[in-house]
Amino acid sequence: MKKRLTALILFCTLCATGCASQQEQTVSNQNEFVSEVLLNSFEDYYDCYDFHAGEKYRIDFVQDENAVTDGKNAIKLTPDETYEGTQVTIAMGVPLYDLNETENDYTDFSNLQSITYDVYNGGESAISIITTPMRKVGGFSYAGNQVTTLEAKEKATITYTVNHYNIFYSLGIDGTTHVNVQVKGTDMQVYVDNMRLHYTKKTFVEPDFKIDENEIIGFEKAYQEFAISTLGDIWKTDVVADSRGASEGNRYLRMYRDGYADGVASYGGRLVLPSNYLGNIGFENIKGEAYIAYDYKTSWVSGTLLWASPRFVSSEGGAYANIKGGSMVSDGEWHTFYCPLEFAPSYFDVMEILLSGASYGDVYFDNFRIERTIPEGTESVYIASGYTI
Repeated sequence: MKKRLTALILFCTLCATGCASQQEQTVSNQNEFVSEVLLNSFEDYYDCYDFHAGEKYRIDFVQDENAVTDGKNAIKLTPDETYEGTQVTIAMGVPLYDLNETENDYTDFSNLQSITYDVYNGGESAISIITTPMRKVGGFSYAGNQVTTLEAKEKATITYTVNHYNIFYSLGIDGTTHVNVQVKGTDMQVYVDNMRLHYTKKTFVEPDFKIDENEIIGFEKAYQEFAISTLGDIWKTDVVADSRGASEGNRYLRMYRDGYADGVASYGGRLVLPSNYLGNIGFENIKGEAYIAYDYKTSWVSGTLLWASPRFVSSEGGAYANIKGGSMVSDGEWHTFYCPLEFAPSYFDVMEILLSGASYGDVYFDNFRIERTIPEGTESVYIASGYTI
């Protein structure tokens, strides 16, 4: 059972419900109502029930004074010994619903302001903490992530600030099922405790949005910058307003590397067009010959090849297609990728763009659209792997 001292509190309700405690405190601050919920205090294995967890690490519960910030225990994450000396990423998805199957359900983010949890890096080297709202319903879908770096022996409260528009277009405002926590490092000893949800009185109002005929996403509409995200701890995005630089119109997407200088190589990268946005396109209603097309270019000029190929996924699980081909010379000029729509699963609603090859700077994207024909001589693409219906 958790206890908390409160000051200037109108009322306080205290009752334990296993993983998702119903503790809430309410305060009045300049006429704004604020509430707080203890989602998980990581006391025992019951609190880890229905985690989405990988197989690269073990879970222990410890009473280390450096780690415990609520209750008696904290959770300790340690990579499997087979990864000794190797950089690895481990992940756990903390459920947003009550494991006691009561009426407590925290999947609605309408007035959620932030998610916080305490982390102690007990290892000897720095780690990256990546926090991402996630939906696990058959398949997996993600909203935008936020990255924090902790040095060796550093303690910190991690704060994920909710962007309601990104949540809405990615997962639906009430579609998040887990808080996904990824930790990247070498020989890690990571302690986590005291995950809380912080609410405000202000409630998100779902916007109306329009998608033009044959448009997927062109970044000309202001809301579209919230309808795209990246995965991992390197790449981030913003929308550039520059009619001279765009392949069409006035705006385009810049995908840039956080913490990498231009000219320094990085590998991989993933751009995501999420389900709650893409599901409104109506691909199933497009008949006849059709192609998914998009424009892309690099900021560097080296003559090396870069691939930015799509992966089509059903967020409900059971169908996907990995597309290969469509190489691009890194010459600073716009190139267009074409993929037959028939290659995609009939009910896909997530499109990921996977970068393959070395990147030395920014990658730009523009004008995702439907085309009915393709130019002669276009490089062919193929389904490398997948299961489609």
